[in-house]
Amino acid sequence: MVRILGQRSLRIIYFNYGKSELDNDIQLSVELARAIGHSTLTTISEEMFEYLISHRNKQIVVQLVESLQRHDEYLRLFWSE
Repeated sequence: MVRILGQRSLRIIYFNYGKSELDNDIQLSVELARAIGHSTLTTISEEMFEYLISHRNKQIVVQLVESLQRHDEYLRLFWSE
């Protein structure tokens, strides 16, 4: 769905589906995590980031971390002094 709707749809999908539905739809959560790597940082909400980084399915967490490696700004948040 993220591929079809494009990167600008990240917030729309996250806020319209809700956490319970995303918990059950693992593929959609993986697509959201993957799409973060191709999006601008302004399309990613803090709430969405926190949800994905603490997801119960570790495949989603791994995908999110791999996606974040494309954004220097996020890397600086984790490894800043």
